[in-house]
Amino acid sequence: MRITKFGHSCVRLEHGPAVLVLDPGVFTEVEAVAGATAVLVTHEHPDHFHPDHLRAARAPIVTIDSVAARIRDEAPDLVERTRVVAPEELLDLGVPVRVVGREHAVIHPDLPRVHNSGYLVDLGAPGSTTPATR
Repeated sequence: MRITKFGHSCVRLEHGPAVLVLDPGVFTEVEAVAGATAVLVTHEHPDHFHPDHLRAARAPIVTIDSVAARIRDEAPDLVERTRVVAPEELLDLGVPVRVVGREHAVIHPDLPRVHNSGYLVDLGAPGSTTPATR
């Protein structure tokens, strides 16, 4: 298993053949997504979501509906690779992943809160996955 932090919010998890990249935003080096088998985006803030990095990945994009809406508007060429998920959904991305979360924490009282997700990744033995529910 290898865990690498890139820039402000991006984390790359490598375990067996799975290479998951979470939140490759504008402060992330594009190299973070090289060879990714899936890219997961938690929310629409630019420090977590950058269409050019999603394009560079050439991997499936896993995210929530509000980010998928931004992708439809700003990067329609990525829609086909985008999978919309919801809290409590179980995914098989080469390793088991459970979707969690609901709303982003308050940043400032004058700023609206956005939808937010998290991903619990089980990095047990390589190849041990749970079946996806969808």
